[in-house]
Amino acid sequence: MVYNFKHRKVSAITALAISPKRRRIALYLRFQRRSFKGPDIQRFLRALLEQIAGPLVVVWDGASIHRDKTVKALVRQHPRLHLE
Repeated sequence: MVYNFKHRKVSAITALAISPKRRRIALYLRFQRRSFKGPDIQRFLRALLEQIAGPLVVVWDGASIHRDKTVKALVRQHPRLHLE
C-alpha cells in the first residue's frame, strides 16, 4: 500500500506484535502531522494494551520522549507492560 503525504512533516510510530502460539504477526501504525509527545506515546501504548493479550514487551531507543512522565506513569499502572 502506498501513501502520498502532501505535508512537510509526518511522524509515525509502529509496533510489531508476534504471537508464536497463534502463528500470527500484526503491525500497528499511527501517523500524525506533528511530532509525537509523551501523551501521544501513552495513547499508543494504551491502544496496544487493549488489542494485545498477555505480556507486552516494548523495545525502543533512549529518546527523551520515551522517558516522559506520562509514559512512566502508564508503565507503573500496567504490570503487563515491560520496556527495554
